[in-house]
Amino acid sequence: MWTNDIFLPSIHSRRTIMGKPNLQLIADKFQATADLPMALYFEQVMEEYPDCKFVLTQRENSEVWFRSWETLTKSITEPTNLGGFVFSNVRQYSHYLRWLFSVVNKDENFLTAPFPLPQQDKETAIASYEEHNRRVRAT
Repeated sequence: MWTNDIFLPSIHSRRTIMGKPNLQLIADKFQATADLPMALYFEQVMEEYPDCKFVLTQRENSEVWFRSWETLTKSITEPTNLGGFVFSNVRQYSHYLRWLFSVVNKDENFLTAPFPLPQQDKETAIASYEEHNRRVRAT
């Protein structure tokens, strides 16, 4: 669902499209979700399931978050690229990374950039993190 309904439409159109995930499909199989990409859809989840609960986890500060984020993303983009030629599940994951980087960095160039993906923009990524946390707290 994620690949076909969210990630590939963004990649093919070369535009970051948030779309609307099939929350019923997810709810039929799971009682909880964690982390990305679901965390980006908290408003849609809340609208569909008004009694749901959210837990916002945060790092000590935005700099600590970015160091963790960058370490994670750098450690997975190159292996994802190499494995994508052989394993279709890894290829799907590479679509996810392209889309996620374009969302976090507010940069559609990630949708079509060759692997390993380009360096992320620290200031923009931190601003995305802080804005997300602000929106969750306000909601």
